[in-house]
Amino acid sequence: MVTVTNSTAYGSLFSSLRSCSEITPPCEIKDGTSDIIEDFNVKCESYIGILKSHTSNLANHHHLSTKMAMQRLRRYMRTIYDVQDTISECLEHFLSGDIQAAYDLFDKTFSSKSKSEHLKNICINLNEICNDDRPLYRVRKSDRFLEDRKELFHIPFTMRHLVSAQRYSVAGLPCLYLGTSLYICWQEMGKPDFDRLYISSFKSISSPTDKLILNFSSELLNSSISLKKDYILRVIPEEILISYLCLWPLIIACNYIKKQPDAAFNEEYIIPNILMQWISKRERSPIIGIAYRSTKITSIKHSNLAINVVIPPKATYKQMTTNLYCPTLSKTFKLTKPISWQLLKTLDYPIKRDTEFDKAIDHIQNREIQNFHEDLVKFYPITDFRRLEKTIDEVLPYEPIEGN
Repeated sequence: MVTVTNSTAYGSLFSSLRSCSEITPPCEIKDGTSDIIEDFNVKCESYIGILKSHTSNLANHHHLSTKMAMQRLRRYMRTIYDVQDTISECLEHFLSGDIQAAYDLFDKTFSSKSKSEHLKNICINLNEICNDDRPLYRVRKSDRFLEDRKELFHIPFTMRHLVSAQRYSVAGLPCLYLGTSLYICWQEMGKPDFDRLYISSFKSISSPTDKLILNFSSELLNSSISLKKDYILRVIPEEILISYLCLWPLIIACNYIKKQPDAAFNEEYIIPNILMQWISKRERSPIIGIAYRSTKITSIKHSNLAINVVIPPKATYKQMTTNLYCPTLSKTFKLTKPISWQLLKTLDYPIKRDTEFDKAIDHIQNREIQNFHEDLVKFYPITDFRRLEKTIDEVLPYEPIEGN
């Protein structure tokens, strides 16, 4: 049964959580801790300490709804400890060389009925984040001319040797990485020169509710949102709030900023990698990918411009040997043909002015820019990034990739 909560019941708790920067994404391994395991457990202790302070002293809550909500939440403390212990032990297994044991433990815990339900509760339908009104984008750097839609899809299975380990992808497993803005795609690539970039826009082909995205980009995790905007807590069902609270240790473990940018191995990627393998292997699960906020640009980390979506192939070994691209993903998206960034800029396509555009003009005219990167969200509607997004969406046709 879905119970709609009100902001009073959980407002104080989420206010406390958001004010504790060490446990809100993105997270950093503190100097002075020996490794990620110690740091993770310290963060979880801080997190659980906040929960206990709200669920233990019920007499301090003046509203009956808050007392009842905290009583219900108290029943889930064992689940939260279990998630923490699982992740801590997974890290121990992995770092001691027993990678299979790490995966098996993760699988055992999160395949259980209760944990599986919590994961589904924090999912959104793919169509909510990628649709006709809200496309996603993909950018590729190339020295040669690109014109086929396939060239902006995931790396072909026959070229898996090119796939390096990333936060949510294991070396050798081609995943489809998309972004909610061209700006975040460019940032995630390391801000390469524009003259070598090709871009495509993606839209989901109308899909049923069996394609879910694990939503690690929820505004519930947004420490910059004031509780004056507590409409978020009012409209989200209580069971979803509880599921986020139960899975908070997993969210912490998946959102570490890597300490060594050019390292061959990043311990911060262990749990995200295992999670992505787990999603990829579960062929019958409706969860097909993850939405998460970038850890690279903290200045706009809480903006909807900074969300990445990663979807692994859901294919058997036989399908991978007989197809260049994941058959399931090929039927999930339609996309525009790749077009050169610089070539698209030459098209003087008139963009319709809207409220966001006019507000951005006002910000510029009022000289409100203090820091270009931090204030980018305010004037993004009048940047080339937004103009190219609008142009490619309104000018180029969308079709699925052909001849997989």
